[in-house]
This record gives sequence, C-alpha cells and structure tokens, in this order.
Amino acid sequence: MSFKKILFTILLFVYAMFILGCSDSKNESPVSYEIGTLVTYKDTDHKTKYTADNELYDRSKFTAAHRNITLGSRVTLTNLRNGKRTTVEINDRIDKDSDYIIKVSKAAAQELGLMFETDTAEVSLSITSAAYR
Repeated sequence: MSFKKILFTILLFVYAMFILGCSDSKNESPVSYEIGTLVTYKDTDHKTKYTADNELYDRSKFTAAHRNITLGSRVTLTNLRNGKRTTVEINDRIDKDSDYIIKVSKAAAQELGLMFETDTAEVSLSITSAAYR
C-alpha cells in the first residue's frame, strides 16, 4: 500500500470517529414508562415557593415533580385503580430517595379521582412530550 493510501485511510478513520463522537447533547429523560406510587402536593409544600423550573407553584395547574424526567416534559398518568388519566407538565423535582415516582398538583390529583392531600395511588406514567434543555 502506498503512503497516500495509508494516510487517506487514517484520515478517513479519524474523521469517522470525530463524526460518530459528536452525539446529540440533548439531555433526554431516562424514563419513558414507569409504574409506581403517586402522591399529591400538600398545601404546606409550596406556600409562595418556586418550583425547580423557577415557576411560582400553582395548585390549579396540571403540574408535577419527578426525580429525573426533563423539566418541561409532559407525561400522561393513568390511575390504575379507576382508569382515570391526565397529562401534567414536569416543573419540579422530588427527592431521589422518595418512595413515590411522582408528586402532582391538586388539579391533577382531582382529575385522577384522588382526594387532595390524603390519597396516594398506583399509576402508570408515560412521557408524551419530552422537553430538551
């Protein structure tokens, strides 16, 4: 093999490695479907507090907190006990050690047929619109 062919092969290999190494750096959520226990925010959780997304908490909005789904993503929740479902926007975080997979606002809890502040429920969670930040 001639020197030009060897050099061309090496340069082609380096170029291919560079292109393959340039992956999309969007922080995709590691979860797309989950089943677990849901809990509702307590009124004392967010008295004039801001969420992780820097929004003033509003219990009348369909919002929720999750460990690691990208803020701004929308997820559909289905109450496995009664079949009711709703879609919420992830705008806050829950503790990584929490026993719950998601914490929802009063509006979302009521849509799922839960009593605000007292109920928990087994739910399925699926990402319907992933945000990229």
